[in-house]
Amino acid sequence: MAEENVEEIRVAGTLKVYSAPDDTDLPDPLEFPDAATYDADNGLDAAYELVGFTSPDGSQFSDSKTTTKIMVHQRFRGARTIVTEVASSAQFVMRQWNGASVTLGFGGGEVTSPTADVYVYTPPAPEDLQHRIIVMDSIDGDIIQRFIIKRGMVTGDTTVAFARTEASDLPVTIEADETSSTSTAWVLHTNDPAFADYVTGS
Repeated sequence: MAEENVEEIRVAGTLKVYSAPDDTDLPDPLEFPDAATYDADNGLDAAYELVGFTSPDGSQFSDSKTTTKIMVHQRFRGARTIVTEVASSAQFVMRQWNGASVTLGFGGGEVTSPTADVYVYTPPAPEDLQHRIIVMDSIDGDIIQRFIIKRGMVTGDTTVAFARTEASDLPVTIEADETSSTSTAWVLHTNDPAFADYVTGS
């Protein structure tokens, strides 16, 4: 039963964001990590690449619904509401510059080296869509909240700002697309004991 409980307030003291090709095995809740040994074993397949440092501001996961109300002549309020679209996304601001962060931030592309110590990043063609699995681990003491987008791609603008006294960040928005299966586009894994009383069938 829900009640006022300060022990259930969560703070993302640490945030870890990972990206992997969309044909990688999804995180297994049976291999959920322990916060005490997280750095040695995060419970993820080796294909999951840590994006590195992110800005302390602007990281978020969102889920929204677009609805339409069916009106009837005899009433002022909607008589029925239908969902016409669902959108789920992860947003974060990467602070490290490397081949992995740039190709993720701009939705694909490739890095080549025409000569020693010189590297060229070529962005993807508009028709080349790169889908990735995104994992966001919010760690609060012993509690881990793991948000997983099963198949997502970069949407919106990727804008890099250049300032004399601020980091040149790589902000990115990854929006979930449908998967081939009928399962949900995203899922949350957690070891939070506050969920125990809400297990289906318990």
